[in-house]
Amino acid sequence: MVQVRDRISLSRSLVEPIGTAEAIATVIEALVPDACALLSRRGEGARQIDFLCVRVDSTVQAIRVGTSDPTSDTPRILRLLKDQISRIEPGFGIEAVTLTISASEPMEAGPDRPVLSDPEDCQADTLPASLVDRLINRPGITSVYQLAPRFSAWPEDGQSRVSPGNMAKPPLASQMLWARPNILFDLPVRVQVTALLPDGAPRQFVLKRQTHRIAAADGPERLLGEWWQTAENYGAIRDYWQVETTTGLRLWLFRKGDGTHAWSGSGDWFLQGMF
Repeated sequence: MVQVRDRISLSRSLVEPIGTAEAIATVIEALVPDACALLSRRGEGARQIDFLCVRVDSTVQAIRVGTSDPTSDTPRILRLLKDQISRIEPGFGIEAVTLTISASEPMEAGPDRPVLSDPEDCQADTLPASLVDRLINRPGITSVYQLAPRFSAWPEDGQSRVSPGNMAKPPLASQMLWARPNILFDLPVRVQVTALLPDGAPRQFVLKRQTHRIAAADGPERLLGEWWQTAENYGAIRDYWQVETTTGLRLWLFRKGDGTHAWSGSGDWFLQGMF
């Protein structure tokens, strides 16, 4: 039988009712460090925090914030809660408060969560997570995500949306033997190759009625379609070439198919990105 640990919950009865944002912030500043200390002792980080305010008329005002990854960082949690103070309606005054860590997860130090001793390094490390936290807790924000690499045969499908809850987890990336361009287009752009070198490399191509002559080409890098996904990808081939034009542009071109068998692709050429 697994025993569930008690939630961390801190309560305070106030000597006099409070009603200003500054006074509420002062109470939050008094509770959060203690809650973070208890989290650290457990080796846990908060994922969801509830702050309840009991008014003199016995009604309750509540705010809830969440984090993108487990944290016991006091300034980070303080800022999240303070951002939500404007949503509290104190009425004739608040006489008691409760801060509850309603969801937490273990904090694990490792290659993806290093232990940092330098305060400046810690601040730089938590900045992106703090920004994500503030966005996902802002009213009206319904979708926050980041792009992460994932395994895919075609480069334009090589990214996936990762939700805040999974942002700290290492994504599955595709294996790349060749260099990839700095700028990768969402969709390949159709070009017309008008001349080939004897080894099959493109010699010149036309894009938007402008002819580009190629001074050097390296390739081909052959990518195979995900035949296990759709019948359309069965036998599909792309041959990629890194080319440099006579004007100095370094581009990433590919041909659909091997240039010999119709079943491997149409033979059309496309521009995929720029180095």
